[in-house]
Amino acid sequence: MLFTGLGCDVAALYSYLAAKGTGTSRLFTAELVCYGPALPEVHRQYVDGLEAKYNSRVTSFTVRHKAKGWIPLHIRAEFEDGQVFITDFYQSDYGRAFGLYTRDVCYGCRFRGRNHKADVTLGDYWGLTPEMPGWNKNGVSIFIVRTEKGEELIRMIPRTEFTLREEDVSFAVEHNPMYYEKRKKPEGYDKFRRELEALGLHRAVVNHYGRLKFCALLLKERVKSAVPAPVKKVPKEIWRRG
Repeated sequence: MLFTGLGCDVAALYSYLAAKGTGTSRLFTAELVCYGPALPEVHRQYVDGLEAKYNSRVTSFTVRHKAKGWIPLHIRAEFEDGQVFITDFYQSDYGRAFGLYTRDVCYGCRFRGRNHKADVTLGDYWGLTPEMPGWNKNGVSIFIVRTEKGEELIRMIPRTEFTLREEDVSFAVEHNPMYYEKRKKPEGYDKFRRELEALGLHRAVVNHYGRLKFCALLLKERVKSAVPAPVKKVPKEIWRRG
């Protein structure tokens, strides 16, 4: 049996099974490198807002849609009546709130670094660039083996369906700091939670930045989205040559 979840989910499962006296010899566990999940109220309000706007029930929702490849992430929602909504995740109220705040308990997460409990840890291979071996425009994952069961799991992966490469784990972890670090609680956390419940998601996000700063952020994002990719690279090239 394979159980997949966040680090705290895996730790909780092991604790529960130990309390029940249940053996784990046939249990394999995999955890995700965790940035801290979005607040449940953020998710609920965002989906409710989409359903009200499109006048249809959301039947499928993801914040990791690869509309343009691995980066940037996109939200994709499908509705009961066949409509489809797609937008840049980090340019949405959902993405902004996720980048700012997580669940209160996550700021004290204990399941980092040497305290991971799963047989394997899975995550995005941040730090990998297009000129490096193994690059894939649609994304590359890290698969950190931590136990003998983890070694057994990796042997089960069909090489006909997946490409596997042995990599420097220190490099992968260095570019994925959430493997060993927990998020720091922002000073405005309690205020955001109160405004999220009282004023709604959009107003809470705007108030976090301040209206003028938020408008400037929107303008910057729209200009960035409107500039073709090759043009964006020109200033960097000029800088290097200078």
